Amino acid sequence: MKEDKEKLLHLEIATPDRVVFRGNVYEVIVPVEDGMWGILPGHMNTLAYLRIGVIKVKEQSGKVDFFATGEGFLELIDDNVYITVDSAEKAEEIDILRAKKEKEEIEKLLSEKKAITQKVQLYASLQKALAKLKAVESLEEAKSSKER
Repeated sequence: MKEDKEKLLHLEIATPDRVVFRGNVYEVIVPVEDGMWGILPGHMNTLAYLRIGVIKVKEQSGKVDFFATGEGFLELIDDNVYITVDSAEKAEEIDILRAKKEKEEIEKLLSEKKAITQKVQLYASLQKALAKLKAVESLEEAKSSKER
């Protein structure tokens, strides 16, 4: 299917420290409370809570990017999408070995006796580590399907 070059979203993904992505895209898919939500040009204006997960972006060039993100918010105003999250890493920049080690260390800590508040914090950290692994996996799948 050929995309209409006139119909684009302007997307910005930012953390408290930096802008992770800024550009024109055909589509963005974000993790919301009850699943995944796809946004295309012409979508109604909205504000949404984003859970920890993976954001998929289809760029104007046709390239598909994946970002492992923490919690945050999405604001959509007239085809301008502003995503502010507490953390974000582009799949291409994630150190897969470090992410796997992080996951294993957190799982070990969760198996120990901890106060409930510590377990909640560890669970959020585990979700972020899993999002990193999922982002890399999604990128690899997208690359391999493109090669077919």
